[in-house]
Amino acid sequence: MYRSKGKNISVCLAYTEDQQFPFISMLEAWAMPDESYPRMSEDRAWITGYRYNYGGSELILGYPDDRLNRIWKPMTPSGLDPVEANFTSLYFTTVNEPPETAIVRAVESPYYTESILLPFTFNKMNRLDRIDIYFTEIQDITALRKFYLYVNGGLEATISPEYQNCTGYTINTPSFGPLNVALVPSYDSTLPPIVSAIEVYTASDFLVTAGTSKDDLDGLAVLINSFDQLKGWNGEPCLPSDTVWQWLGCSDISPPRVISINLSGYGLKGPLPDFNQMKALETLNLANNSLNGPIPDFLGMLPSLQLLDLRDNDFSGDIPQSIVDNNKLTYYIDGNQNLNLHKSKKKNLALIIGLAVGIPICMLIVIAVIMVIYFSKRKQPAISSQSQGQETEIEMGNKTQEENSSVAMVTPSDKIQHITFLSDGENVAVASNGIYANEHSLETASGEDISINGRWKIR
Repeated sequence: MYRSKGKNISVCLAYTEDQQFPFISMLEAWAMPDESYPRMSEDRAWITGYRYNYGGSELILGYPDDRLNRIWKPMTPSGLDPVEANFTSLYFTTVNEPPETAIVRAVESPYYTESILLPFTFNKMNRLDRIDIYFTEIQDITALRKFYLYVNGGLEATISPEYQNCTGYTINTPSFGPLNVALVPSYDSTLPPIVSAIEVYTASDFLVTAGTSKDDLDGLAVLINSFDQLKGWNGEPCLPSDTVWQWLGCSDISPPRVISINLSGYGLKGPLPDFNQMKALETLNLANNSLNGPIPDFLGMLPSLQLLDLRDNDFSGDIPQSIVDNNKLTYYIDGNQNLNLHKSKKKNLALIIGLAVGIPICMLIVIAVIMVIYFSKRKQPAISSQSQGQETEIEMGNKTQEENSSVAMVTPSDKIQHITFLSDGENVAVASNGIYANEHSLETASGEDISINGRWKIR
């Protein structure tokens, strides 16, 4: 039993072991009332383990006895007595609506002091079980029928069945090993325990709560409805992750998104419909089909599309500007004889021209920047010397030409302070003691010439 989250449900047959081949003989779905089976959580599927009509005949009950078309197997456990009510219809029943035919028959203990033990076994040891158990009083008498309901050793309810009314109890319980249900008579009961019917369910693992994005489902529905070759595809396309439709690629996020469609060679015929809602689509391969008409403009506006393959079809007209101008999109359109390729060629030509012109210009700019930096560094020492010379020339502005041309003796301890370039082209050095001399006569007191090739050797 599964509570649907929408108007549609999908069923997938998948192999669980190697070398298995899924097959199906019959599939039947039946809608249940919303109020039935309360406390049955929606995040699991509930698998029917047992559904017994206690004390019933050899016939299996189903529709029309059960309007919900559940299958009730007759069962009379060993050591219990089958009994039948003295009425054929009920005044009241539970929300689960068990068939009246199953309720008016029952089993009871042969002695009022004896319990009813109902064990149920499962292949899966550790699991979550659900029990729906039904009772009615089959005789209109004043005697007391009272007993306790135990599940896996725990007391769940005290039960006193009502005449011609069906009462039901629901228990969800974790189980390890067999599931054990016991009906134990109370000390003051004068009638034995009785039970009419029981349903036992086992919970599945948690279901995937988020299916494929609705936008992608809507887009796929457009494709499927447009092409006869896709009519057989339906249900959940991306889940489970190991049963994704063979022509789709899905992301592993929740909810999953369709990120690729590969319908190359599927024999698709006719115009391409609009499935612009598939915003996560990254790859679209529709090559080797017989698609015709204009290429839809929306293809170039899909925000995530990176690869579009429309080769070997019958498309006609111009290539949409949205595709031509989309720099993130790589597209292939060869093999469409009626397609105007002018825009595509123009775009490729512009790209080639842009690269041919742009790359040399960039190289020239880089070379120019390097040369400017290089020559700027070469000029810095000369500028520094010239600045010093100007300052010295001002300081010596009051000196006579004779003084400027006099011979000075500089001792080894006298350090040269600065060098001056005079207007007559001669160089003069000024020592720390105030002595100055031109380039040709500067020497130490011992007669050592301290100039080198017309330039001062400064210490």
